[in-house]
Amino acid sequence: MDYFKLSQSVPKSQEELGGFAISITISAVLFTLFCTWVAGPDAGTMINPHVPTGSPAYKIRIPDPNYTHPVVVGLLIFCALILLNVPPVKRLPGFVQYLVSVGISGVLNRRFFIEEGIFLGLFGAVCFGFVLFVVMRVNWWFYWDCPSNRSVAERMLRSIIYTGLPFVGLAMGFWRLLGLGVRAPTTALELTASGETIETIPESPALAEHARRMAAVRSAQTGAGTGRRPAENKDSVSGSI
Repeated sequence: MDYFKLSQSVPKSQEELGGFAISITISAVLFTLFCTWVAGPDAGTMINPHVPTGSPAYKIRIPDPNYTHPVVVGLLIFCALILLNVPPVKRLPGFVQYLVSVGISGVLNRRFFIEEGIFLGLFGAVCFGFVLFVVMRVNWWFYWDCPSNRSVAERMLRSIIYTGLPFVGLAMGFWRLLGLGVRAPTTALELTASGETIETIPESPALAEHARRMAAVRSAQTGAGTGRRPAENKDSVSGSI
């Protein structure tokens, strides 16, 4: 049983599909700009390990053979967002989706395998895969695959921000992954006779019973309804006063 129900989704309208595609494109670009900013101006270069520390040439940086260009990073993030949020991957159980994220992490961080070895490389893939899973799947499921009354513009804005700024997206996605936000949808989708899908709020039996009791109390206070029954012989009652 999938605890977080990440394998469940709702059908998207044409407007939602358009917003979903635009969100993926902008998110990939924004994520690339964020990674470029984090890497700094020395991205793509490295210190020559064969030069002694005290040598004047030590400060001269050489091209890094393992450097990945930001354009390539953007394309990989774009493909990762599509892979995690469209069938068949999004139909799989949540844990399997996490394993797919670990695989994507291994591809993106292949340099770590070369520099640190297999063991630390796998450990880094598992950790970074969890970040990808939370940022690029949990948040996107919450906004695009879960019943919600949010507008398409709000879904686009939030999914773009939480992906382009991964630290913010990690905090929000982890919050939802713990179940502190929504454990189960508060609305349901029903199919009308005309074939249109509408969003409804299921009636709670406890709330319905509470409303019935309150109606009985109010009717008793006003002297009407089932709360108070009228006298059967008004004349005998009046005469006894």
